Amino acid sequence: METKTQHQFVESDTYALVQSLSGREYWEDEVYQSIGREPLVVTSSSKKGNILDITLVASSQSFLKWLNTIQDTLAFCTVQICSIDTQGNSISFRCKIAPRES
Repeated sequence: METKTQHQFVESDTYALVQSLSGREYWEDEVYQSIGREPLVVTSSSKKGNILDITLVASSQSFLKWLNTIQDTLAFCTVQICSIDTQGNSISFRCKIAPRES
């Protein structure tokens, strides 16, 4: 009975709303957690207001996979690629991430 109730709650609109609200409150944590799931290295990050400025070093394939993941899981955020620099075999991506204006 308990498992059935939990399953029903997880599939409910209420659960989706709670997840959406909690995701918006802690969106920066989700960004950093997603970086940990890919072979990416953070070389710098800062936050001014509601904008996270982050520089990542990765292969283009890893970066694009991460970017697609962010755009899917944090659909209420925008990701702006500010610059792409190469040094030897390393590619550095500087991005600004922020919640979309309501």
